[in-house]
Amino acid sequence: MTPLLKEIDLLSRMPERFGQVIQKIYHTLTSAGFECFLVGGTVRDLIYGKKIHDLDVTTNARPEDIKKLFPRHVPLGEKFGTILTLHSGINVEITTYRSESLYSDGRHPDSVLWGKSAYEDVQRRDFTINGLLFDPGKKTIIDYIGGLGDLDNRILRTIGDARDRFREDGLRPIRGCRFAASLELRMDSGIIPAVNQNREVIAKVAPERVGDEIQKAMNATRFGTFLDCMRQTGILRIFFPELEQIYLSWPSFLENIRNIPGKSLVYFYSLLYYHEYAANGIPYPDIKKFLSRHKTSAFVSKTVELILKNPPEEKWMEFIGDNSPEHLTMDTDMDLLLKKNMVLMESKEGRIHVHFWLRYYPSIFPLDLPEDKRGITLKNYFKMVLQKYKVIKKRKEPYLMKHLALDGNDLRMQGWEGKEIGIILQKALDIVMRYPEKNDTEFLLQYARNNFQAKKSR
Repeated sequence: MTPLLKEIDLLSRMPERFGQVIQKIYHTLTSAGFECFLVGGTVRDLIYGKKIHDLDVTTNARPEDIKKLFPRHVPLGEKFGTILTLHSGINVEITTYRSESLYSDGRHPDSVLWGKSAYEDVQRRDFTINGLLFDPGKKTIIDYIGGLGDLDNRILRTIGDARDRFREDGLRPIRGCRFAASLELRMDSGIIPAVNQNREVIAKVAPERVGDEIQKAMNATRFGTFLDCMRQTGILRIFFPELEQIYLSWPSFLENIRNIPGKSLVYFYSLLYYHEYAANGIPYPDIKKFLSRHKTSAFVSKTVELILKNPPEEKWMEFIGDNSPEHLTMDTDMDLLLKKNMVLMESKEGRIHVHFWLRYYPSIFPLDLPEDKRGITLKNYFKMVLQKYKVIKKRKEPYLMKHLALDGNDLRMQGWEGKEIGIILQKALDIVMRYPEKNDTEFLLQYARNNFQAKKSR
């Protein structure tokens, strides 16, 4: 088949060090008698003028040839023809032309056959916008499948019949929603019917892979559009039935999710759980059961549990709500509230917990913070919280009972017993957190004598 050729220097659109690596790979392969093309998302994103993170190359060199030509490599997916090559901090996947057999598991081909041409290799790929080739030597885009026209017309279309592409790999329609959202594409009319006909295959996709796609979509600017697409295609109902249920009754979820700080899955799963149960007045079920269903990583699970099991102190949130964005300052009350949360600030998970509630409590329970200022104001406010945390640590100001100049033995010697000791120590801690200079044994004992009667003196 005669391809559409378009002369364009994509090398000039990528960072210089990326261009140098591609040129080196090109010369290494072609000097050995092989072909070499950039392919897939790298080409698509360079055409769009987007920042690239990965480099993918396709060639007629076999895996054993690639390994000989590039000694620094990892056989990442060798049985599928992919070798990860290492180049001064830049990793490049080089994949042999191939054609594929049936996909029994709905994700991977049962076997692969090495292909003879780039045209043959392109036919196995998912969407036309990902099937474009770039020849680094001739600086020419090679289009066998109409991908350039689809990019110009802003349409997402599969290579070949969408039903076949989705039957092969259930992750493809989810990736399609991400592409449609991030690149502002409308879907070809055959995609939704193809999803409906392959629901069983799509349901086989591992939840963690779905999570990966969500993470990637969150890095784009149109995450709400991604969720809309997932809902319109019926995919949302398969993996997140709870989100499907709250979608209409709680549209603020999408508004909240658009402003996720850090674009983290922690925030997505925390908000999903919070909205599903809190919004409907249902008591929290077992959080671990919820997370295990989505097979989140250990870090995400631990952090989400911390967030959901430790809702914010109302006083903290009242403090934010009572101060205009221009006057969020670190006064004595804020200092005390921070010290009560110092343990959380000790870990990355804990800081995410504090950040989550600072960011979302005013959004879920609307306060008088202007919409156009809320996000940046609270982001700056959290920076102030972190700075104050560092000051408290540097000054070694007390915030735990073990920091008190008074302990249980001191109180027992004065005649106090049992629960009274704990009550006195807690009151003492409240005092010294607000007034660190009062962390003195004699002062605290005198406070105890003035406010609590020891048993032996009764």
